[in-house]
Amino acid sequence: MSDKEQLKREFTDDERRRLVDYFSLLIEIDQQEKERYAKLKDSPKGYTMDGEGRQNAAGMASL
Repeated sequence: MSDKEQLKREFTDDERRRLVDYFSLLIEIDQQEKERYAKLKDSPKGYTMDGEGRQNAAGMASL
């Protein structure tokens, strides 16, 4: 199959679902980043990050 033929093919249902999931994730990440930038306006010197990743990292450092 040539490149042009491959570009013209229909997506399978699984491919469509995966694309929707991927773009949903990108939108979610973008929204989180916009919230972080907005939060910086209130706290220009910075703020603590919420989330489990930070707690796990601190817990591992004490081992």
